[in-house]
Amino acid sequence: MVYISTTALFILVCVYLPLLGLVLWALWRWLPWRLSMRVAAVVLVALVAAIAPVWDVALASYQVAQLCRAAGLKVYETAHVDGYLTNVGSGAELKEGFSYIELRNSANTLTVFTKAGDKLDKQTINTAQTPYQIKSRYEFKLGNLVPVDGSALIGVSHSLVIDRTTNTKLGESIVYTVLPGWLDRRTTQLVQRYVWLCPNDSGLDAKLLEKTLRPLN
Repeated sequence: MVYISTTALFILVCVYLPLLGLVLWALWRWLPWRLSMRVAAVVLVALVAAIAPVWDVALASYQVAQLCRAAGLKVYETAHVDGYLTNVGSGAELKEGFSYIELRNSANTLTVFTKAGDKLDKQTINTAQTPYQIKSRYEFKLGNLVPVDGSALIGVSHSLVIDRTTNTKLGESIVYTVLPGWLDRRTTQLVQRYVWLCPNDSGLDAKLLEKTLRPLN
């Protein structure tokens, strides 16, 4: 797959390349009559001009094709639990049947969500001032998007569900994000923001949590 929008591709094929053809024709007529010089100059200019608008996209597309072979959702084990530790959430996960959720807001702040009947209870604890012993054996870590080494257009997020006691993985999801290239940033991105995902599934992290940690009830 080549990561370029339909609009940018249309501009490239229907506007840029015809204009490039006119420039090359003018260059051919302007150059000296010596055939070898004409051919060499026109071919060189044509190659550079044709590749320049999409070289970053071509490179990123090749890199993603290699990287995506290891991407996706991987589930190794499923655990039935009362609750879990995580770095994301609002307590709404209790509706799935969990008894509690321990949300790590920062290094020194933890929020514990519990449910009493139909009421959601929320307790925020400053662990630097009030000692708190985390009771969850399992942890869901939502991965942050970080740049891939050697690419300005590719980022990766790696989410994990781990057993904190044995430090083993119950599952993981790896998603690559591809940012628009030079041509898209100067055309379609001026009116619409978008990225590409590989795999193309924005709900992969939710599926990871659903398939690895299930409520006891």
